[in-house]
Amino acid sequence: MIDRSVIWRWKQDFSDKYIGTELGNIEVLEQFISRSESERVMRIYLKIASMFSGMLTRSATFHSILKQNLKEFVSMLVR
Repeated sequence: MIDRSVIWRWKQDFSDKYIGTELGNIEVLEQFISRSESERVMRIYLKIASMFSGMLTRSATFHSILKQNLKEFVSMLVR
């Protein structure tokens, strides 16, 4: 569960502070998609994400470490 103070802080922050929010801008997304290497980049990204997801879901240790350090993990993402 995410602490209420963290959720409140997220709602108060500017959305462009977070990594990846630029993809919410349709013009930027269209520019990326129009590039010839965009399909290759997305395939590689999805392969890496799938690989990490598979590794992490099979790791009971990861789940326990994440649970113990959830606040620090969320804080790191917000910086």
